[in-house]
Amino acid sequence: MGEYNYNRQKLKNLYGEPFLRYICGAPDEADVDEALAGLPADQWRLLCAVTDRALAGAVDAIDLSMLAAGHFTANVAEDGKTLAQQMRLANGGDVGQPRTSVDPLADALLRIAYDSWPALLVRSDDLRSSQSFAFASYTRVEQHPAIENFCNAVMMDPDLSILFPGTPDIAEVRGEEHFLLRYHSNWIVSGGSNFMMSLVGLAGSLIFSAAASCEYTAGPLTYEILAPSIVEMIKLLRQFANWQETRVPTITGLQGIRISDESSYEFEGLGILRKPSDFEMNQIFGPQSGVSAVFAGAMPICLIEVLPSTDAGMARVNDFMMTRGIEVMQPFLDLEAGIDQVRLALLLASPNDQLLASGVGGRFISNLSDMGSSASLIQQVAKAKSATASDALERAQRIFRLLKRNQFKGLSIAHRRLLDATSARWDPVDAFVDAVIVWENVFGSQGETTFRVTASMALLLEPNRPDERRSLHQTLKKLYSTRSSVVHGSKDLSHHEALKCRDAAVGYAIELVRTLYEDRADLIPMASNSRGEMLLLRG
Repeated sequence: MGEYNYNRQKLKNLYGEPFLRYICGAPDEADVDEALAGLPADQWRLLCAVTDRALAGAVDAIDLSMLAAGHFTANVAEDGKTLAQQMRLANGGDVGQPRTSVDPLADALLRIAYDSWPALLVRSDDLRSSQSFAFASYTRVEQHPAIENFCNAVMMDPDLSILFPGTPDIAEVRGEEHFLLRYHSNWIVSGGSNFMMSLVGLAGSLIFSAAASCEYTAGPLTYEILAPSIVEMIKLLRQFANWQETRVPTITGLQGIRISDESSYEFEGLGILRKPSDFEMNQIFGPQSGVSAVFAGAMPICLIEVLPSTDAGMARVNDFMMTRGIEVMQPFLDLEAGIDQVRLALLLASPNDQLLASGVGGRFISNLSDMGSSASLIQQVAKAKSATASDALERAQRIFRLLKRNQFKGLSIAHRRLLDATSARWDPVDAFVDAVIVWENVFGSQGETTFRVTASMALLLEPNRPDERRSLHQTLKKLYSTRSSVVHGSKDLSHHEALKCRDAAVGYAIELVRTLYEDRADLIPMASNSRGEMLLLRG
């Protein structure tokens, strides 16, 4: 019995609970240990045998999870069912029926997704990076019986066939070994990956992107949820192939903040902040990523050129990136700037007892030019715990609107340094220095800065209480002087002193920027020295 318990835990670690519930025919809320314990002996042996088969070819636990998922979902039996579907039916579950469509492209892709989608439930507790890049390969989409129908539908479509120029008619090469792998081309895409795209890989990319773009649900992914999203993704592909700007879904994983309920919070014109779905945590970011909230938005991409997959075509891609690469990068830069505004709004809305200091822990972009779309994982935020954001989110939404309404490049350094001080700096001395730079960016000047900066801050933060203003001014001067001594090498701070200085300087920096936007927006368009003069001379 001890070995049986060990194997159950091993299987949960390798596959995750949603996938095991699926093949056990168990409802979403079922206890997985009970579901596995209730499997008939032949089904238990089959599950362990497939796992052992994957283990023989696996390099690590992540590889093992992917290979096993491939064995369960890649091979369609004579009865038209995959092994995962056969097990679910044998254990009393229902697999439904594949959706159909009068559009041959959608019809083929819906059939492929019907057989392969359970692989999207798989996760490994050892996953430390995104699985998205591997979906098409480990489910072996290119071997699915409907893949030829999908490829033929693309190449017969007058709008989509332009994506693969210089390739033969499928009827001419059908029967040659691996003939579908001959269909690839180079895409230059504003906001895309700009490299060779294969026709077979496009099927996997569309399915994975559709799964990532599904309407948010607190439970696991299902085929019924996935199918409408696939149809929408095909619409986006056609828009993209017609050289139109196409807004594709993006999902940014945030560390350091946590949404405690099922609510979603809209940030005007940019996207929605909410809890991560099971799919996002299991397949995009991974359980070790530290992601505790997601921002779901969109990014414009546009097809710039389509080139044959030849040496000349690749040379043209390289030349374009050297001379006009900013056209490719600009959508990414705009997306990054928007996310930073959301992070800043959250930070400025922090309640007194905790900082809503968020960092970007990963990002998924459904860019249609990448097998499985593009996902990246980023270093964890320099913060030990996630803070619950729900109570402060209405204020954050208001501050976000103020940030958009009063955009001024002269304060961009203050914004970046404040975000760095609270989420990117592991050394408290670095965070302390960043925080005081925020003060200077708001009120600094070319001449004497200590009095101008600290007195202006004291006036802004304590406009009506002279005694408190004088006391605050002395505190700010002391912190400013300490920062100067540290930067010029004449003073070393102990760790305890550095933490104290950091916390105080960061707190005043947050209050400074927040008060500027909420109470004194009239000062924002001014140069930093003019803001100080306005306060010091007129109040």
